[in-house]
Amino acid sequence: MSATSKLASERDAIRALFAATDARDLERVTSYLHDDVVVALSNREPIHGATAYAELYGQIAGMLSSLRHEIHEIWSAAEDPAIWIVRMTVHYGRADGATVSLPCCNVLRFRAGRVSDYRVFMDMTPVFA
Repeated sequence: MSATSKLASERDAIRALFAATDARDLERVTSYLHDDVVVALSNREPIHGATAYAELYGQIAGMLSSLRHEIHEIWSAAEDPAIWIVRMTVHYGRADGATVSLPCCNVLRFRAGRVSDYRVFMDMTPVFA
């Protein structure tokens, strides 16, 4: 696979990962993650493994009526093309009917076509206030 097609493939995988997240399709979400993925969500301790990520996601999604990731930009890191930066707004539908929209930046590292390191930079406090 050429470097250009690899970059395009990973960019497509990022979009598909967030579409699956919004659809609450955990099987599809975890298919984009390595079994040993490390996920750092905001200021929480990192979690290890796709199964642990799916459990955490299930807990968070269970408290929401809806979730939508609005991707604004996706950049490949200049010094390491395996690293991607995703700038977006995440729209959370709360159980009380309110919608909270928050800026977010995720940093993803790919290994062999799947995410091996997943860092989420955002303050989710307003979602659960």
